[in-house]
Amino acid sequence: MEHLPACSYWLYTLQLNVYAFMLETEYNMPVSRMVLGVVHPVRARGQLIEVPRLHGELNLLVGTLVAEGRATHTPNLLTCVLPSTNN
Repeated sequence: MEHLPACSYWLYTLQLNVYAFMLETEYNMPVSRMVLGVVHPVRARGQLIEVPRLHGELNLLVGTLVAEGRATHTPNLLTCVLPSTNN
């Protein structure tokens, strides 16, 4: 995912895409759009910015986690394998 610029916008966009993926695959809840809310003291008003779907990046991310054994994925089921703690 080196093609995505290293900035907050793309980090939050990817995060929203992960949430949308979980809602759609785990809970069968379709996500029609994703919007970032921008609120900052230097702005007189808040701003809403619609973000794109990153299907390719999500497939790469999930595929990598599955290949590394850190998650399993079947239709309607994504299970993350948490690292064990030796406590």
